[in-house]
This record gives sequence, structure tokens and C-alpha cells, in this order.
Amino acid sequence: MSELFNVIFRGDILPGHSLPVVKAQMAQLFKLDDAKLAAVFSGKPVTLKKDCDATTAEKVKAALTKIGADSEIKSASTPVATAAPAPTRPVSSPPASPAVTTQSTPVPAKPVPPGSVSPQPINSGIKLAPVGQVLTEAERAALRKPPVQVKTEHISLEKKASSFGAAEDKPVAGKRPEIKAPDFGVAPMSGDLLKDNEKRVYETLEIDLSNFKVAELGADIMREDEKLPLPVMEIEELNADLAPVGSDMAQLKKPAPPPPPKVDHIRLA
Repeated sequence: MSELFNVIFRGDILPGHSLPVVKAQMAQLFKLDDAKLAAVFSGKPVTLKKDCDATTAEKVKAALTKIGADSEIKSASTPVATAAPAPTRPVSSPPASPAVTTQSTPVPAKPVPPGSVSPQPINSGIKLAPVGQVLTEAERAALRKPPVQVKTEHISLEKKASSFGAAEDKPVAGKRPEIKAPDFGVAPMSGDLLKDNEKRVYETLEIDLSNFKVAELGADIMREDEKLPLPVMEIEELNADLAPVGSDMAQLKKPAPPPPPKVDHIRLA
């Protein structure tokens, strides 16, 4: 007989996924109502598929991974570990030392290789909340800081002054500093701003234009010996027709816009 497996889910979701969306898709995938969905995401290990072969277990795990749920496959013969209650101690027995533990059967300690770190015991009562789960209102109130009290007793409003600025802010009347500026003067209207010694002298060029004349409008201004001979190209008769107006001439087309995303599977929690 082949080995059977169970698909276990502990309420964790994969990175990049939102908890409300994963819950909605989980309810749609397994046909869960609100009460069963809350039990699945309670943080305790829940068996979603029980006593199935390895192929079926992998298919269920792949479907859960696709919607963002983090699951694991366990052998059906392996019990699911749950948080055990703390053991009670009889009143008559003396309190045990925190550094010494008693066992019914002594277990020899395994030798630790040099340079390695011995494993520390893990408290089974500690568990992580599902990714994306928010704090309760009581937890938020415990973490909320008290409002900051700002003292304003030393702040007062002053009476509005009759002119710009308060009386003590006005500059003290005194002798103004003397500013020495050259007398630039103002040139007369339509006068020349440059003096004769400031003007640049340009040399007058004498050009003989007696041999030049203006050609008639539309005349060929190049002589025959100045023209470059162009080869005559013989083109065979083309059996081509003109395409109708608006025909597709193999232009580059823009890609079609992507379809809108499906939101029928999303709902508010």
C-alpha cells in the first residue's frame, strides 16, 4: 500500500499577496463559509486535504501556492504538532530549580563538535500571526503613545503698532552713510552714446561690379560646360497599380491594449 499524505495550512500567506484577497480565493476554492474560513485562518494547523497520494497532495499545494497560501505536505502517519498546555505541578512538591529538569529515563547528551553551537530549546507556546494580520484595538491602544503636551504659557500677543514693525524693531534715527557715486550724466535725446575715439572704423571695400548683370526671371544661370551630365536610366514597364485610399500599406500597428484585470473574485472582508 502506498504512503498517504496530508496537506496542512497554518494561516500563513506568501510574500507579495494580500490577506483579504487570499481569504476570498481560499473561500472560493474550498467552498468555505465565514465560520469555516475564520477557523482556517485562526493560526492553528488545519488539514485541508487528508489521506491522499503524493500526486494529489502536490496538486493541492500548487493550487494553494497560486492563490498565495503557504502550505506544507506531511505524511499521514506523522501527527500534526499543536501547542501543548503547560504542565501543572503538585502543590506538595518543592519548586524545581530553573536550571535542572527531571526525566523519568535519563537520556545521554549527544557530543557537540568543537566550534559548533548547541541547539537551544524552542518554546512551543509561541506562534507567529499570519502575514498581513493587523493588531486589535486593545493592542493598538497599548502601543499608542500619549499626546505631547506643549507649554504655551510663555507665549503672548503684542498690540499692533501704528506703523510697520514694533517700536523696538524700528531702526534708530542717525546719520546716514555717505555714498560716493560718479556723475555719469544723461545723454541728450537721440544723441550718439559713443564718442569719436570709441567708435570702430571699418575699411571701405571697393568691388568692381561692372562685369555682373542680373539674369532674367526663370533663366538658367549655369552654362552648358558647368552642368553635370546625368545618366539616363531605362526603367521597364511596371505592372503596378495604385492602392485604394485608406488601404493597409504594411504600416507599423500599435499593440492592442491589455484586457482589464478580473475583479469578480475580490470582495471586502
